[in-house]
Amino acid sequence: MPFFKRSKVLLRVLKLASVFMLSSFFVVACLDKIEVNVPSSGPEQYVIQGKVVIGQPTQVHVRLSKLFDFTANTRSPIKARWVRLYDEDGNYLEMEDASQGNYRLELDPDDPDFPIRLGRGYYIELATFDNRTYRSDLEEGIAVPRADELSYQLVDLPAFDPLGRVVPTEHVQYRISTPLTTGENNPRAYLNWLTEWTFKVNDSPYQAHIEQKVCYITEQLGVTSFNSLDPNALAKDYLEDQIIFENLVLRNYSEGAYFTVIQESLTETAYEYYRQIGQNTDRSGSMFDEPPGSIISNIRNVEDEKDEAFGFFYVTQQDTIRTYVSPQSVGSPPRYCPPPQGIVTQSGNCADLICCDCLSVANSTTSLPPFWVE
Repeated sequence: MPFFKRSKVLLRVLKLASVFMLSSFFVVACLDKIEVNVPSSGPEQYVIQGKVVIGQPTQVHVRLSKLFDFTANTRSPIKARWVRLYDEDGNYLEMEDASQGNYRLELDPDDPDFPIRLGRGYYIELATFDNRTYRSDLEEGIAVPRADELSYQLVDLPAFDPLGRVVPTEHVQYRISTPLTTGENNPRAYLNWLTEWTFKVNDSPYQAHIEQKVCYITEQLGVTSFNSLDPNALAKDYLEDQIIFENLVLRNYSEGAYFTVIQESLTETAYEYYRQIGQNTDRSGSMFDEPPGSIISNIRNVEDEKDEAFGFFYVTQQDTIRTYVSPQSVGSPPRYCPPPQGIVTQSGNCADLICCDCLSVANSTTSLPPFWVE
């Protein structure tokens, strides 16, 4: 698999991962240190990440944060004076403040006053409260191929046991098959894959005022891994049975789970951004790793081109494919709740938030997801 890296037993996530997300496409992780040429004084550094997802409706998301150094703990969401989405004709829409540095728009792609189409150019512009204005390059979206199949199988892969020894351990391995074009005369697409799962849990509250319930919890997976494809690495227009994600057979599978892949199209420039992010974050710690490098950006200060923001803006189209993983198909792992160590710690606190109250964690609902069919 020369064109993207598989997940490793231990992933050493570098500090550059704090400018990358994907997801919602933003992530906070435990990060290691690398040497990066960041000014120790002068204007504050900004991270600006944004994308337009063309669909029904079209979703636009921009996130702005302030960077003190390359650690997740020192990246602080900030408010902009304004954030705008422009089209190639100079028309613009003000984006709505969704708090915590997030700005969003939901658009009808067929709006005659501001049409959103593949092949049409868009860019973002924002003003900060220290009187700087940042603008991205003009970006166009390209059509995404529809994935044909998402499958999984059990495999033995090396992992660490409780004593720190590397031993063969059962994993669930997911594979995807997809065309790389949307038609005979269309070029092959650069692709990016976002992965998540939704798992079912019966919680086991120990407090009388909390009712027992069934939750469906969605979590992003593989957010620090490079999961993009350069189609030029392949001789044909079809990607078949490609490994896309692997994880241990965890308790999360015990009541059923849906694994989801969001396949999105990239321009060559957007692919290069993801490739450079992957080069700096998906590292083994070996002496054979390539040295960390700079990350391209297409967002800069309109009055000072040397003042580039960290981050990237791009336009994409997405296709979503899911597969249901039954407990029986992965060896019937033990129920998630109650947790094996007990529901209460020695100090009397909750040992597992999901088990104490499954609605207390993010992206959890008691409503059956519309795609959930066992």
